[in-house]
Amino acid sequence: MRAAAVRAGSLVGVVPVSGCRLSADLTAAYLDRLRLSAAEVSEPTLQSLCRLQAAHISLVAYENLDLHAGEGGAPLPPPRLDPVASAERVALRRRGGYCFVLVDAFAALLTSLGFVVSLHTAGVGESPLAAEKWGNHIVLLVHFGERRFVSDVGLGDGPLRPFELREHAWEEDGYAFRLEATGASTWHFTHHPLGSFRGFDFCLSSSAASVREFGEYHAFYWSHPDSPYRVSGPVLQRVTPERGVLTLRCCTLRRVHPGLPAGSTTIAVAASADEWLALVREHFCMPLIDSPPEQQTSLWLSAKTKHDAWLAQERGREAP
Repeated sequence: MRAAAVRAGSLVGVVPVSGCRLSADLTAAYLDRLRLSAAEVSEPTLQSLCRLQAAHISLVAYENLDLHAGEGGAPLPPPRLDPVASAERVALRRRGGYCFVLVDAFAALLTSLGFVVSLHTAGVGESPLAAEKWGNHIVLLVHFGERRFVSDVGLGDGPLRPFELREHAWEEDGYAFRLEATGASTWHFTHHPLGSFRGFDFCLSSSAASVREFGEYHAFYWSHPDSPYRVSGPVLQRVTPERGVLTLRCCTLRRVHPGLPAGSTTIAVAASADEWLALVREHFCMPLIDSPPEQQTSLWLSAKTKHDAWLAQERGREAP
């Protein structure tokens, strides 16, 4: 993990990305995937950004299925970190991904719609962040003159709306968040206690020219046996407006929201491949049109194996 760390981008200071515009057809297909018309986001305004981010987070799942869809649950070849390839994955193949893939695609969409964006090295974890965790996440900053907003579609259960780069605390649909400056150019985002992670640090002393600069961490996530995406089994997350977060972890579909009595509730537990695939399609907007039957079978077997191991562990804890 330490060898994969990215403490700084290749560009000094805050430098907008360039050269990652999508074709008109791919941009239109992307907006269609987000169920937005071109007229709704015709100007690169904060209102348009709010619409785009909310639609993206609620319709494009945070998921790791390709890491478990190969023979015997092995990973498929990793997706290429390239703006057009990432956008095609989301828009045409109707898939999701984790932070690098989703931010790569969304940054390309935003620049194609006229927004000014920059990319910055970040790391999920407690602050101060351990050196080896820098570069395990990437932050997208959107610029509106002197005002700058973090627009993060790659967290799984993060805020639905962009948040301004200034120290403040806020609430969104019952979830409490906080942003604090931790240095001259470093910041820390604190998640709600029900979140799937504690928070993340990010640094604005440098910028990345593209998401490809995070390729070493992408490779670690995809192939290393200690990768959290490999260890966890198949996982999907999606933030739903006013309903909280839906998470399918192996076989168990749960809804998480601060308004629930225990903070979460189990919706379903898949007992067959058909049931599991139905949960993916119906709750995560993923028809799996790019996954042949043998890959879908591998996904189910991976989910079932991890789920059975978890059940056995739970029974062991309950035994006298």
